Amino acid sequence: MEARLYQEFMDGKTTDYIKRIFEREGVKNWDGGTKWQSTTLMSMLENEKYKGDALLQKSYTVDFLTKKRIQNKGEIQMFYVEDDYDTIISKRILECIQLEIKRRKKYLEEHGTNYYSHQP
Repeated sequence: MEARLYQEFMDGKTTDYIKRIFEREGVKNWDGGTKWQSTTLMSMLENEKYKGDALLQKSYTVDFLTKKRIQNKGEIQMFYVEDDYDTIISKRILECIQLEIKRRKKYLEEHGTNYYSHQP
């Protein structure tokens, strides 16, 4: 499934469009269901763990009693570990995905829109 996600994205489809394809085809998600979220698909596309690396301390606990965690925006040091996991996708393909994500974001900014269209 992951390889298909990357291929569909590199073919120009949006995560919302891929979500609809997966749901229509009944593709199982991480918990065995067939409902998908565009944000989940985007986080899969951006996640360094799929190429075997790990970024540690992306979030941290601010209150141990309530167990409240927040996103780390530079308050504490993060650590990047390479080749920490078995790869699901090659580093080269994931780097291409990251470049495509940046290209699309730049396109949206330059055109003053939040909508990226692809005609499959």
